[in-house]
Amino acid sequence: MSFKLRHPWWGLWYTQLAMASALFAVLFISVFKVIDRKRKKNQEKLEIENKISQLEMQALQSQMNPHFIFNCVAGIQYYILTNQKDEVLGYLSDFSKVVRVFFANASLRMVPLGQEISFLKSYLRLEKMRFSDKFDYSIGCVEEDSIEYVCIPPMLIQPFIENSIRHGFAGKSSKGFLSVVFEEAKPGIIRCTITDDGCGRDHSAKQNSSMKIDERPHSVEITESRIRLLNNHAKPTKYTIEYTDLSEGGVANGLKVELYIPMEPVLNQPTILQND
Repeated sequence: MSFKLRHPWWGLWYTQLAMASALFAVLFISVFKVIDRKRKKNQEKLEIENKISQLEMQALQSQMNPHFIFNCVAGIQYYILTNQKDEVLGYLSDFSKVVRVFFANASLRMVPLGQEISFLKSYLRLEKMRFSDKFDYSIGCVEEDSIEYVCIPPMLIQPFIENSIRHGFAGKSSKGFLSVVFEEAKPGIIRCTITDDGCGRDHSAKQNSSMKIDERPHSVEITESRIRLLNNHAKPTKYTIEYTDLSEGGVANGLKVELYIPMEPVLNQPTILQND
């Protein structure tokens, strides 16, 4: 009688191959789940950080509102006390537009460039009325046809304009001039140049040091904090600011501020303030 001994089932080559394949599949699935779990955790962390940054930017943006509103109310009060009814009506008209934009833009990440320019025009009219015969201004855009098709962060330009009026022209005996120009510095980047012929940063710093220190953060400092938060989302130099002290004959003669702002396409943004 002849017989043949077979290998146990676990010793067969196809059984061993199936077991090795199953083990490899288990290891692959385990590693994939660990990586996927880590990726989801990082994604959730990034979303939380982005949400925190957005809330911080909204909070920083809202800090500028009370200071501006207080100044405007003081201007309205002045015209009422001096019985200048026509000036009061014009002031109230621009003031209502600007306040409406302030609060409407508080929760917006981007606004059309044309809307921001229109807001700045109303703001400058208010400040010119408040500081009668203190300064003249001009504001414009090199590429006017494209201002309704690109977006920038709201309230990013106004603090620098306010700084020029509040500090640059404060120690100037003659009438000052403020220029605001928007142009495309390079593809995808807008350059906003704010130039004044005020007393300069050194004189302004000395003047402020002799006055009572305001513990509240300066509006320009708030904006610089906003820019740091905006840069955290992508490239570290996505938004940049360049300061140039102007002089004539060795004497300080103003300040030039250049803001480089990435453009974004308009995505059905509401029109709050029409162009002037």
